[in-house]
Amino acid sequence: MLQSDAISGASLQDFEAWKDSVERLCGGYRSDGIAPKDFHGWIRPLNVYGLTARDVACNAHRVGRGQRDIRLDGLDHYFVLLQISGKSAMIQNDQSARLVAGDIALIDAARPVTFSTEPSARWMSLHLPRQALVSHLGFEPQGGCFRARGSRAGHLLSDVIGAAHEDGESALSPADSYMQFAIYDLIGALFLPSDPRPVPRPTDKLFARICGM
Repeated sequence: MLQSDAISGASLQDFEAWKDSVERLCGGYRSDGIAPKDFHGWIRPLNVYGLTARDVACNAHRVGRGQRDIRLDGLDHYFVLLQISGKSAMIQNDQSARLVAGDIALIDAARPVTFSTEPSARWMSLHLPRQALVSHLGFEPQGGCFRARGSRAGHLLSDVIGAAHEDGESALSPADSYMQFAIYDLIGALFLPSDPRPVPRPTDKLFARICGM
C-alpha cells in the first residue's frame, strides 16, 4: 500500500478525489484493476523553471488515456515521465516499454496511452507545450519513446526533474527561460530519431519570404 510522503508534502487521496485531481491537473485518464474502496494515490502540482510538473502515484493496476478522453479535453502537449519508484509498463504508438526507477519516457498527450503499474509506482511528469518543444528541436518527436537510465543526458534531465521532487515548487526566476531551453536540449539529445523530419521554424519562413522579395 502507498504511504503518504511527508517529505514531499503529498497526502493520500481516495479514488474519487484522485480521479478529480488528475482530470483537473492532467486531463482525462481512467484507472482500473482495483476496487475504488481499496484505491490510494496522490497527485501534487509543481513548477519546474516555469514548466508545469506533477508528482503522481497510485496503486491502480492500469491507468490509460483513450480517444474519448483526448476529444473531451483537447490537450496538445508532450510530457516527460520520470519513474521515481516501482515499475510500470507503457504502450503508445504501437511501442511498448517497461520502466524502472530512473528510466525516462516521452509521452504525446494527444495520442492514446496505457500504463500497467505496480502498487508502489510513482512518477514525476514534466509537461511541455507542443509548439514550443517542436519549434526548439526542429523536429516533431514521436510519443511512446523510452530511454533507460544511464546516459549522460538522462542523468542531467533526471537531476532537473528530481530536484522538484525533493525540494518542492521552485520560485519563478528571470533565468527560467534559459533552464527551459536546457531542458528542451536534453530532451532532443535523448529522443532524437535516427531519421528526424525537419519542421520549418518561423525564422525559416521569414527568411524565405525575404529571399523571395
